[in-house]
Amino acid sequence: MSEEGGAIVLLPNCDRYAVDQAVRRAAWEFLFERGGDDLLNGLLVLTQALDAFAMRFVTHPFTTQLRTFASFFEGKEPSRPYDVLLAKTHEPQQAMMRAHCYRYFGAKYVSAAEAERELASAVYAVARTKKQTPVKLADCAKRLEAALSAAPLAAEAACEKVGIVQEELRELVSRAVIQDPKSCADLYLTCVKMKPYLRNPKIRIVGVETATHAFLIDEEGTKGSWNSRDSRYTDAFTRATAEEFQKPQFSPKPARILLKKLKGASHAR
Repeated sequence: MSEEGGAIVLLPNCDRYAVDQAVRRAAWEFLFERGGDDLLNGLLVLTQALDAFAMRFVTHPFTTQLRTFASFFEGKEPSRPYDVLLAKTHEPQQAMMRAHCYRYFGAKYVSAAEAERELASAVYAVARTKKQTPVKLADCAKRLEAALSAAPLAAEAACEKVGIVQEELRELVSRAVIQDPKSCADLYLTCVKMKPYLRNPKIRIVGVETATHAFLIDEEGTKGSWNSRDSRYTDAFTRATAEEFQKPQFSPKPARILLKKLKGASHAR
């Protein structure tokens, strides 16, 4: 796994440079600039671009990156479970490209959720320092400083709700780190206000396999198939995810719940 410039990219058994650079640039810089923080829209943009590339209709600025990404899979045979599954409905190269993107978005979602949880935990920690000394609050402020950098979008959303610019919050945190009494007091009050607008840090984060399956079934348009005789889901997509992540008891139900949540958030914007 590689982490660069805020992007998480799952690397298969391949050349690091070819996939890391191509996916990071094509799927992060281009795609997220167009789709904002909406992963579903981002995935849609990318898979549409892959389809266009397959038909040789790509003309947008990231053609070079997409071709670099695609060239890695040329001449290769689908081998991983997702690759094999998608090769039944897509050309082999296209199938492997799509499978890599689903893994990328699954990992990206979980990484972002973990960062948001840490941000919430750090804010909650500061909000519990009402009667603490600046020294104690400074320790919490250091944790918050790191959390703000890891989850800037979640921080920005919470800041807007309480009427503070994120840069102002960062300056406040910086002064609290050096134990400035007034800044410590102001930071405490700000964090108390921010708490309701951050995810509860006690809420469990779904696994990468669940997040990846959600993006897979959304784009490929499939539902789980329950086998009452075996008391489990036996459709091809569920089996592929179970094999891909070595989770034999994998259930698609949490993925469908997550997908519904993601679509609800997308429509809310």
